[in-house]
Amino acid sequence: MNVGDQDERASEPRGGTPTRVSSTRPKLCGGLGAAVLLLLLALAGCGQGGAASGTAATTETPRQTVQKIIDLRARRDYQQLRTLIVPAHASNVVTTLIAVDEFLAANDALCTLLRQEVGVGVAEMIDQSPVGSTLDIFSRYVELLDERVSGETATVGFLINHELPARDARLVRDGAVWRYDPGEGFDPALPDAFRKMAAGLRDTADAFRDGRVRPDDIRADPEKLVSEVMLRMSAGVRMLPAAGERKK
Repeated sequence: MNVGDQDERASEPRGGTPTRVSSTRPKLCGGLGAAVLLLLLALAGCGQGGAASGTAATTETPRQTVQKIIDLRARRDYQQLRTLIVPAHASNVVTTLIAVDEFLAANDALCTLLRQEVGVGVAEMIDQSPVGSTLDIFSRYVELLDERVSGETATVGFLINHELPARDARLVRDGAVWRYDPGEGFDPALPDAFRKMAAGLRDTADAFRDGRVRPDDIRADPEKLVSEVMLRMSAGVRMLPAAGERKK
């Protein structure tokens, strides 16, 4: 069973020569692949900044601030994380991150169970961990680059998963603090959608444990697993904003 494939993309780094980068992505089946695509589209608007505010000198550079945000994210210190996001978006962003983390934890638990009970290839078929790389500076693997300051605003370049093209995180000065401004990309419908999808993944794992879904049946017909996951995630998937409905 082929669980992944290599793709090469030519990307243009800022001010440089096109560089070819490779990435390994799971090969998803049918409806589940479409569901993951919806998740990626729903989160793709993150990182579009808004207006600036504040005038005082800051105690940390923009790059140091983004690194602190990354560290807080890794520790799941949502309370402190909230203080480094512009107030207009802090609550929505943190609520979304908590829900996404719940979803990713449920995904990791289900994939671990499948690897143990069925096989690695089958686990890769339903693995939705790529969602963890669609969260701007909150993604799982972020590498910071340069910073550029212009008055009361700044941008910090970064890579996700070491992949080009580089992206920019926008910050605004607020008194003595730089705060991250993600803009309108975190749709308020996302937290409930991710919570329901996480519940669906947990129910799939429970179905394996109590015998409603049998490992032998999945080995014989792996597509049955995809159908089981899609069925249990469907309530949350229906709540995801369509690409055309996302805030700009």
